[in-house]
Amino acid sequence: MKHLSITNIFLCCLLIVGTNSFGQEGQSKAALAERARREFSERKYAAAERDFRELTRLDPSNIYAYMFLGQCLFSQEKYVEAVDPYEKARALEKKQKVFSTTQKRILTDQLAMTYGMTAQVEKARVLLEEAVRQDPDYPLNYYNLACVFAESVGWRRHRSVMSALTAHWSCCCKDINAAKDRKQIDVQLPLWVSNVHVR
Repeated sequence: MKHLSITNIFLCCLLIVGTNSFGQEGQSKAALAERARREFSERKYAAAERDFRELTRLDPSNIYAYMFLGQCLFSQEKYVEAVDPYEKARALEKKQKVFSTTQKRILTDQLAMTYGMTAQVEKARVLLEEAVRQDPDYPLNYYNLACVFAESVGWRRHRSVMSALTAHWSCCCKDINAAKDRKQIDVQLPLWVSNVHVR
């Protein structure tokens, strides 16, 4: 999609997982993972989708394959289909605990956006309220949650969320302005709320 530096982190992890298997099946998984990685990097999302689906079939515990399957589907605007692999990646992360903080944030952001694009506002609310509790310093959790509230009941009833968002967003903006390499800053705003207007 648009997160090439973060994408590379996930892809390296995918290759490590793929090459840790032994024997001929391990070699075929590694080759398949490499091909899927290349296709994804080249934005050939339909081909990458096919290969990531096969990787999840061969290894249902491969959290990275599920994450990238979700990314492929999301990039093709197949939002309904993207929900399942993102949810599976999230469930696997709760058991395996292998994602970095950045990877967990990306997964949460992507799943929240996917819920929003498929009108699953209540699931988005539950996900983001949990994210705010677990990662209170990440400003996009507040922003995304405020967007969910805007979708469901309106901005004015949730001033506390908006106040927290403002405080965290100001802090985040200072970090962005202080960054020497802006490519390292990976801020994504939910596309599904671009039509929300504050009155």
